[in-house]
Amino acid sequence: MTTSGARNASVASGKLTETPLAHALIYVRNKRLSGVLELRATPERHACLVFWRGLVVSSMTTPTVARFGTVVYELGFIDSETLDSSTRESARQKRPQMDILIERGAITQAQGDAVLAEQARRRVHHLFTMPPSTTFTFREGSPSSDEPALAVDVLAPVWRGLCDFPPGERVNDVLARLGEQPLKLVSEAVIERAELDPEEIALCELLAGKPMSLAELRAASKVPVKRVDLLAYLLVITRSVEVGTQSAGLPSALMWAAVRPSHSSAGHQAVTQSGESATPRPSAQRPQAAALPTTRGPAEVGIEEIRRRAANLGTETPFQALGLPEGSSVEAARAAHFRLARLWTPDRLPPELEEVRSEVRRIHAHITEAHATLTDPAVTAAPRSGRSF
Repeated sequence: MTTSGARNASVASGKLTETPLAHALIYVRNKRLSGVLELRATPERHACLVFWRGLVVSSMTTPTVARFGTVVYELGFIDSETLDSSTRESARQKRPQMDILIERGAITQAQGDAVLAEQARRRVHHLFTMPPSTTFTFREGSPSSDEPALAVDVLAPVWRGLCDFPPGERVNDVLARLGEQPLKLVSEAVIERAELDPEEIALCELLAGKPMSLAELRAASKVPVKRVDLLAYLLVITRSVEVGTQSAGLPSALMWAAVRPSHSSAGHQAVTQSGESATPRPSAQRPQAAALPTTRGPAEVGIEEIRRRAANLGTETPFQALGLPEGSSVEAARAAHFRLARLWTPDRLPPELEEVRSEVRRIHAHITEAHATLTDPAVTAAPRSGRSF
């Protein structure tokens, strides 16, 4: 990110009590702003996100969360021995762990980029744990003409954060404005990028088919009412729906404190996974981040393997059900569930697998139950060992 030849930067500031974190992040995304968002709860707890055209290109938290080594291990790219040895080598050489792993041939550049993307998503999600008294400052800058090698959409971590830490009063305030007016889906960005589960996607598709009021949406879905309301709230603040004939986007005054001109530079450098400052790596053509590792879906494994797995579900631990190493984090469980739930949903079963629909339904339910088990606060407080259902 550069300020060379740029206009004077703009600064916006406030508290999360006045501007919920989801509003601030989505506002930057919707407006495709470039700059630096800093949040400070206490001198010992703060965070920084660097944006390029509304996408996160760098992140840092204090204390550090989602370390590169932890994420690359939890995604299954390396084993525990490689994790330990590369961590020691990174500390000894004072070099990024990603570079060391790539040099060793333990991971590819594409896998490293996938880890960086997941790392950024987890750090954005972590920001939702910051208290309402947290202050924020956004310093807008002029975007570099070079596309960064990695740029992460905030939709998925924002949706995860809303589900885990719902801003109850603000949700009610926004939805109260809708009244009985019909909602109409005008953008599929949330469907494509927020990592919704199949039932939530189906809910959005209802709005794509015909306008519906919030009350009609609640009645038409098997999704719990609170989750329907949260999804409607997300669709509103992302401007993905129209209310009646009007755009449902909230006025910007509700997003930010007054913006004032400033001569201070927004030329913050990006932060690498090691905490060192670095300019985002330019690329003439930004490569697509590699997909996170997934277990094969029904079409890939075939009828016999589907039947074999369905017959042996009782032997799988929750971690095995999600294709994770024993003891993986809650974040890894969520990420795995988002991928697998779509692969194994019976609604997307190809016609040639119709005879094993009941088995696929059982496997899908098993995956959902594994996710519920590993993300249950009562369970996650206990040692995360290889327990079965």
